[in-house]
Amino acid sequence: MSTSALAERLRATCARRRHARAIVALADDEVWTFDDLLARYEATRTALAAIGATRGSVLVSIVGNRPLYFPLLVACLDAGVSLVPLGDSTDAEVLAIIERCGAGLVVAARHLPLTARHSVDLDRDVRLIRLKTAREETGHARPYVMKLTSGSTDLPKAALATEANLLSDTQNVMEAMSIGGDDVTLSALPLSHAYAISNVVIPLIQFGTSVALRPSFSPSQFLRDVESVGATVFPGVPFMFEHLRNVLPSAPFPHSLRLLVSAGAPLEAGTVQWFHRHASRKIHSFYGTSEAGGISFDESDDIRDPVDVGRPLPRVTVEIRDDGGDRDGRLFVKSDGV
Repeated sequence: MSTSALAERLRATCARRRHARAIVALADDEVWTFDDLLARYEATRTALAAIGATRGSVLVSIVGNRPLYFPLLVACLDAGVSLVPLGDSTDAEVLAIIERCGAGLVVAARHLPLTARHSVDLDRDVRLIRLKTAREETGHARPYVMKLTSGSTDLPKAALATEANLLSDTQNVMEAMSIGGDDVTLSALPLSHAYAISNVVIPLIQFGTSVALRPSFSPSQFLRDVESVGATVFPGVPFMFEHLRNVLPSAPFPHSLRLLVSAGAPLEAGTVQWFHRHASRKIHSFYGTSEAGGISFDESDDIRDPVDVGRPLPRVTVEIRDDGGDRDGRLFVKSDGV
């Protein structure tokens, strides 16, 4: 069986950076080298085969911000299994999503009311479960990562992303933000979210950009985390920067942290101005959607009010079309190479 594009990238990255630090789980001081990452990918791929995962099947994961999520994503796509990563969800929400997407496999870091045909341990308190009611195939000719929308008015809807989508999107993001394999990303973003997949998960696999993980955002530990891992990049959302504004001391901002990125919601101009005055850093706005991936980024050092969403990413074109109605128009986005 041919190796997937993501698995090939992972193997090449791990061969190049073998003993370097790949992932640090800050909450419990767990450290994985790239050798460790490759070994965990191979173990996860073996577990999927042993439990009877077939091409065309769907796996729902509820593992939180654990290092295991990185090899799990690659192993699923390499096995031809579509992945539906979930963040914080109630049991009822998880069961509804399993039913809606026809999932026959579940990876969970907690007990769920499921009827298992077979299960194996993947990590501490994390089990891979094949459901008794598993459907062998769902009709997908190729595997996807199903990036869920917010689901604020109904069950979430899935935006399907292929390996080519993921690799192209991350290439565009990395180029726009001038991020490379020597950077270290400090992240408290839920790894299941589209933002984190393109800005945290795939950069490690594709380019070897190391990651330091927090299970959730902790403003009081932010400076200590940056200094302990030498973080150079922090992708956040507006509420994180607003909290940091209230807790950061007047001491010099860590020299290593060169890039602050905000996405997910509009950023207040006052917060950008505060960071510029007190930390000598600009928070750069990033705009994208689950369906289209990254769209625009403000790479400039200009401080503006209102905050600028920047220019389209490399190889991304944006067009506003008149829909013939009373509205201003609809936004159409195309990324070349997908």
